[in-house]
Amino acid sequence: VALVGFGSAIFHPESSRVAYLASGGRHGLAQSLFQVGGNAGSSIGPLCAALIVAGRGQLNVLWFSVAAIIGIGVLYKVGWWYQDYLAQTSRDPKPARRNSNISSRKVALSLFVLIALIFSKFFYMAPATTPFT
Repeated sequence: VALVGFGSAIFHPESSRVAYLASGGRHGLAQSLFQVGGNAGSSIGPLCAALIVAGRGQLNVLWFSVAAIIGIGVLYKVGWWYQDYLAQTSRDPKPARRNSNISSRKVALSLFVLIALIFSKFFYMAPATTPFT
């Protein structure tokens, strides 16, 4: 579980950035598809696995490896696209950064609110993921 958490923490920001870059200017749509796709995969994946195992036996779970290999291929192509994009943008001059007028106190308060929201999400989601005994 810890490794899954670390993997998610490492790869989610970068994959969200790739979705943003690949959006073609429709950033909200790209982020929405990114979020919905992740949540749909997390919820539908175990159901599909259970239906296949219950209906056809454990050996048929190997068919999921086909989907995984297809996913690896897609991500391989996305990785090459992203590498080319980074190489191209590193040659272009970067725009000057704007100075932020946000105080450090306001930043700290915002981070506190975000952390409180994350913790509250896990507290109200825990009963939904904990099996009844």
